Amino acid sequence: MNLGYRTAQRAFGAVGTAALCVAMGTACSGTIEAQTTESNRTPRTAAPAATPSTNTATGSTTAPPPRPPQMMVMEPEETDPPADPPEETETAGISFETDVWPIFNDKCGPSCHVDSGFGNQNIGSDDLDEAFEDSVAFETSILNDLNSGSMPIGCDGGPGSPGCVTVADFETIEAWYEQGAPR
Repeated sequence: MNLGYRTAQRAFGAVGTAALCVAMGTACSGTIEAQTTESNRTPRTAAPAATPSTNTATGSTTAPPPRPPQMMVMEPEETDPPADPPEETETAGISFETDVWPIFNDKCGPSCHVDSGFGNQNIGSDDLDEAFEDSVAFETSILNDLNSGSMPIGCDGGPGSPGCVTVADFETIEAWYEQGAPR
């Protein structure tokens, strides 16, 4: 269906015509073309025809006032239902002191990353503040070393391999960093 641009402008005003153009996805360069796909076509029924009225005193007939053009009603496209909220995971609310520090004490602290400060870090220290500060400062190297299997000493392959942190421990450490390394 083509609706003349001037007709649309008279019926809807300049602002209404512009909004109609945007809603219909047209450039409005003279005509407005209504999109007619099966998904947005709305069946319309014809409005009852206006009948002339007769003035009983004079017997003259007056034409009914002109009807304004009717707008095509477009139904909204169906959308997917909203996604379910994410489920609580076991890694939600991980803290350094209760979840991560014990892993570092066990796997990194006994002989290397405590007082001798190998790699200039003491993530396995018995001093909570020192261990926390170094754990935050060396995030990238800690994750890379644990994941590649280069740490702890004696690790043969990566998380879950002999001598390495367990897969669960690595996931806990990784999730802690993803949460912003909370204290």
